[in-house]
Amino acid sequence: MIFKNKFVKAGRVLCRHRSLLPIIYVGIIVLYIFMNPPFIFSESSLSNDLFSGLILLLSFRVRWAAENRESNTLQSVVDAKGIYSVIRFPYYLSDFLMMFGITIYVGSLSLLFVFVLISIIIIERMLMFEEGISFNKLGDVYVKWYRSTNAIIPIIWNWRGAIYTKCVLKKMILMLKPLIFSLFTLNLIYILKCYRVNFTFELNYFLIILLCVSLIGYVSTRVIWRR
Repeated sequence: MIFKNKFVKAGRVLCRHRSLLPIIYVGIIVLYIFMNPPFIFSESSLSNDLFSGLILLLSFRVRWAAENRESNTLQSVVDAKGIYSVIRFPYYLSDFLMMFGITIYVGSLSLLFVFVLISIIIIERMLMFEEGISFNKLGDVYVKWYRSTNAIIPIIWNWRGAIYTKCVLKKMILMLKPLIFSLFTLNLIYILKCYRVNFTFELNYFLIILLCVSLIGYVSTRVIWRR
């Protein structure tokens, strides 16, 4: 019981600063690259880059599906169909897949192992805190949803078609934030790895172009949304 209370308190702090966790992890990646010898990183390969890209695309797809609801209230989430009929916390899954894809791009098995281990510890505490609040708010309604779904591992065969659809423009704005973050981080990793391996700064122009296009799209959608 004592450990559970400590985990819940830790989860409260982590949830409060959830938006900072990816930024902190990127800082850890930067330190990891500089503190380890170049040979610990695998050379960039098409298969590794494609696998990383596919994981990132899956992350964005999960996040897009998570936005397919009427409002942000807990009751509307529980009542929503689509991805919420197979998983309770799709945003956690999306964030995990996004950072997992970025870690794969780094090309270090030891960093991948550390990331998975830390993610399990952090997500467990955050879930304990959030589910405690949900149980208190909705009671039996949440219990029924809790018993029919998993927290972050989807039960695919329970899928029910979505009925709510948010404004597409607003969903695009929300999707561009993780996209810009991912492209910036991938390009940063590429530059740092090239510096560590070849002692020269090289740019991945393909990622830079995608980043610029995403930034232009983000600014444009924000302007249109305000109007």
